[in-house]
Amino acid sequence: MKLLEIVVEPRLVSATAYYLGADPASVDGLEYAYLEGEQGVQTEMKAGFEVDGVSIKARVDFGAGFVDYRAFQRNPGA
Repeated sequence: MKLLEIVVEPRLVSATAYYLGADPASVDGLEYAYLEGEQGVQTEMKAGFEVDGVSIKARVDFGAGFVDYRAFQRNPGA
């Protein structure tokens, strides 16, 4: 039985600190939602006139937040 899964994130800079997150099937710790009618990525394209090319803009309209602080823990390490 596998109790923990190691996930490495290079943007976390501490050499000793580590984080634990609960199984999402066990506890709702973080929730996110899209704006009504805006599911997924919205894209817009604009053809270039002065240059041969196309500009593409992409956006995702959503919000996220913690709903239960007990789902995540940070340990500063040794």
